[in-house]
Amino acid sequence: MSKNLEMVFKDVAGKTKNISVADPREDITKAEVKGVMEGLITDKAFVTTNGDLAEVSAIRVSSVEDLA
Repeated sequence: MSKNLEMVFKDVAGKTKNISVADPREDITKAEVKGVMEGLITDKAFVTTNGDLAEVSAIRVSSVEDLA
């Protein structure tokens, strides 16, 4: 079983955009992830078809299990 970190943003049009990271560090904190997300927004690292990312919407960690 592995884990995925999902960073959910809203763009300038209010639509959600997701970035997933496989197998994040076990000790990663919400504050660290939020800081990175805010940096991506400030640096305009990603542009969507609706424009720039505008805000942090959600941070999720989920477990992934392969089907047998």
